[in-house]
Amino acid sequence: MVHKVIEVGKSKAVVIPKELVAKAGLRKGSLVDVTYNAQDGSLVLRPVTEQVGIDAHFSRALQKGLNRYKNVLKELASR
Repeated sequence: MVHKVIEVGKSKAVVIPKELVAKAGLRKGSLVDVTYNAQDGSLVLRPVTEQVGIDAHFSRALQKGLNRYKNVLKELASR
């Protein structure tokens, strides 16, 4: 599958097809680990199955803050 890199704010993104999202067990808010292989130039995307070093309470508080300030964060990212 060939996909185009798009611009999102000052970052770049690639849309993951719905079928691959389902096969990987991803959903909105899923964490992924992205690594770069210098030998062949590939990018590897892997689902994160556990949050190493982050306890559940902190994770919930972080998500609550991100949801609360979503619009402000989008505005800052667009600058």
